[in-house]
Amino acid sequence: MARQAGPIKITGTIGNMIFYKRGDNYFIRPKPEPAPKSLVKGKGYAHQRAGMLEFGHAGKAGNLLYRAFAGVSSLAKDSNLSAHLLREALKAIRADKLNEPGKRNITDGGTTLLEGFEFNERIPLCKMLLAPYTAIIDRKTGRMTVTIHERNQERIARGPSHATHLLLTIAGAEVDFVNNKYIPAVTSGIELPMHGTLSDDISLTVQLPLKSKHPLFLALRISFLQEFNGTRQPLRTTAHNAMAFVKVSRV
Repeated sequence: MARQAGPIKITGTIGNMIFYKRGDNYFIRPKPEPAPKSLVKGKGYAHQRAGMLEFGHAGKAGNLLYRAFAGVSSLAKDSNLSAHLLREALKAIRADKLNEPGKRNITDGGTTLLEGFEFNERIPLCKMLLAPYTAIIDRKTGRMTVTIHERNQERIARGPSHATHLLLTIAGAEVDFVNNKYIPAVTSGIELPMHGTLSDDISLTVQLPLKSKHPLFLALRISFLQEFNGTRQPLRTTAHNAMAFVKVSRV
C-alpha cells in the first residue's frame, strides 16, 4: 500500500485505484483482481480457500461484537477497533479443535480468548483503573457482576488533571454468532470523585436471559467527567478512557 501525499486527501475509487483512510493516515491501493478459477475450484488450493472462509467468518464475528458494544465503547475505542476485533476473532476461530479448517467457527473455538481484549489498545484498562476488581458471569441467572474492591489504596484511578470525577460502567451482551444476533444488557454505572477513596466494595450488575445457550461477554469501561457550575460533563477523549472484556463465558 502507498500513502497519499499532499494537502488534499480523498477517499473512494478512481479507475482501478482505491483511496481510503485508516486511522489518521490516507492510503491508496489497486483494486483486487478477481480470484482465478484455480483458486476457487482447484484441488491444490483447498488450504487457501479454507483460510478465506475463516477470514470471512472472523470479519462477521468481529463486526457483531463491534455492534453489540457500540453504545458503550464510543467513549473508549481506538481508531483501529474493527481491525483488532477481526484479529482476535480469527485467533478464536483457529482455536476450534472440533471442526476441520474452513469449517471452524468462533462458537466452537476459543471464545474465551477474547477475555482481556482492549477496546482502546493505547490505553489499557489496568493502567487507568488502579482499584482491584472481580468479574462474574452466572449463566443460570443471567446476572453479570463487576465488584470494585476497597483495598485502602490512595486513589482509585489515573486520569486527566482536569477531571473531577470518574465513571465506571459495565455492559454485557449475549452473542449468537451462528445467527448473527445479539442481546445487549442495560448498562450500569457509578460516578466517583477522582480524589476520593473507597470506604467499601462497589458492585455493578447487569441482567441477561437466564440459562443462555450462547457466549456471554461482560465489559468494564472507565471514563472521566468534569464538574462545572454543578453540572458534570463527560470528557470525550480516548487519551484516558479505557474499556476491556473482563469476563467471557462460553456454553
